[in-house]
This record gives sequence, C-alpha cells and structure tokens, in this order.
Amino acid sequence: DKAKADVLGLLEGKLAATADATTAASKPVSREQAQDSLLAAAKSGSLVDLKQALSNGAEPNSTSAKGNTALMIASQHKHEEIVAELLQCGTKIDLQDNTGWTALMFAAWFGAVGPAKLLVSANARQELKNSDGRTALDMARICAGFAKGDKAKADVLGLLEGKLAATADATTAA
Repeated sequence: DKAKADVLGLLEGKLAATADATTAASKPVSREQAQDSLLAAAKSGSLVDLKQALSNGAEPNSTSAKGNTALMIASQHKHEEIVAELLQCGTKIDLQDNTGWTALMFAAWFGAVGPAKLLVSANARQELKNSDGRTALDMARICAGFAKGDKAKADVLGLLEGKLAATADATTAA
C-alpha cells in the first residue's frame, strides 16, 4: 500500500543520506583544508573541530594571511580550552604575526584572563615587541586604562605586572 511505500522510501532515503555523510566524513582532507579548519576551530572555540583538524594533518603553527596562528586567534577570542590544547600539542608560543603581535599580546589586548594565565605559565616571552614597539604589558596597560571597570582587563594587567615583578626579583637575586 502507499503508506508502506512512503515509509520504505523515507527510510531508504535516510539510509542513503547517512551513508553519504559517513563517506564525506571519511574522505581525505587536503592540508590546506585542514589548516583552514584549524584556524576556524580556534576562532569558534570548538575543541572537537580543532582535534579533527590536527588529526587531518593541520600544522599547529600554520598562519592566516595576516600571519595569525591558531594560538593567537584562540587567545583573542578567549578560548582557554583551545589555548591549552594547542600548548599541549607543541604550538610555538612566541610566534609573531605580520605586525609583530604574539598570542600573549592578543590575550592582553582583549582581556582574555584564562589564555593569558596559560601563556604566562608556559613562559611566553613578555619582552617581545610588536611593530609599534609595544609589549604585552604595554597593551594591557593601554586597555586597562581606557576600559575602566573591565575586571578581565585589569586582571590581565595584574597578571603581567606580577610576572614582570617576579622576573625582576629573580634577576636581582641572581
């Protein structure tokens, strides 16, 4: 009867669609596609997509046209879990984009406390300067100054100032 034929047709169509999706998921991905997926995952904050991009052969230190790495993008967008994963897989922490910005500078500018803590703990170099001659601490000071009342930006500033003081104390003691 027609009702049974309709159900059968629906199920066969669904089965075919599922098979197509499975085939698409298992298709080889080009290195360029994997790199694009990595940068998109860093921006969106999708840990599943980030891990998939890495397993598809994305280079963790690959860059966008502006020279931004996934670590920089994740830091800018305050994706602490992504930053942690990238640091675990050996991403170079102090790479600079086309204008000299580092992941720590992005974290400082955008008040990304979690990523900033992870980067400082992983010994990101704070003395690096961008093309304007500014360090991450300079950027944190600028942002905390014009974003009065923004606790996150004040927290990043405190973190970087504290690290700077601890470094100076260690140097003086040595």
